[in-house]
Amino acid sequence: MNIDFMKTYNQTKESIENELIQFAGLIKKATEANCITSETFEKCKGYADSLNIEIQSLNEGKELFTKCIESISKDNYKQVIKERLLHNKKWDDVAAAVGYTKKHIQTSIYPVALKEFEVHLQCTHS
Repeated sequence: MNIDFMKTYNQTKESIENELIQFAGLIKKATEANCITSETFEKCKGYADSLNIEIQSLNEGKELFTKCIESISKDNYKQVIKERLLHNKKWDDVAAAVGYTKKHIQTSIYPVALKEFEVHLQCTHS
């Protein structure tokens, strides 16, 4: 896991969930039309299960990412990392959310907070 995890989390999860919904609709129609064998149904169920496992893995990754943020020592560092990396906000929006200037966040808070966050992320791989 790296600091860019959340950039793809929402898009990937949404894509998998949409695929599951479409897939379930196809299975329902095929079942109603008696066009599906038990063997095919089991294969389809296995595929749906694998998609659900992917979603579960993504959710576990998000939970771990959030725990690493919560491990940051200073509340203002934690808040900046949450806004920027967890919520994928732009710098102006981060500044508005935390009450510091964009310049102060980018030059003073974020670099230090990011280093601490990366240490916590590294510990998750140990």
